[in-house]
Amino acid sequence: MKASNLATAGTLKGLVTTTEDNISVGLEGAQVSVIVADTINTTTFSDIDGHFVIMGLQEGSYDLLVALEGYTSERKEGIAIVASNNTTQDVVLSLEE
Repeated sequence: MKASNLATAGTLKGLVTTTEDNISVGLEGAQVSVIVADTINTTTFSDIDGHFVIMGLQEGSYDLLVALEGYTSERKEGIAIVASNNTTQDVVLSLEE
């Protein structure tokens, strides 16, 4: 990311988890997609502990789609990204039945 973009771009970070025996467990390898106007803007994957970070998002409103095989996908809508700030959006996935 260019240094000039740091003042106009924001960061979205969070944690992808599931609940096992009433304990929150991080999920590795979940696909985390940022969506604008029904089009995927960028995608990343959660790390070994379930964390993800997406940098360089222009200020505005985004949707987040999180998917992992064996789990029900989760969509969060209207996430506000503010320039030069971090926005946190955690996601809990449920096992598919």
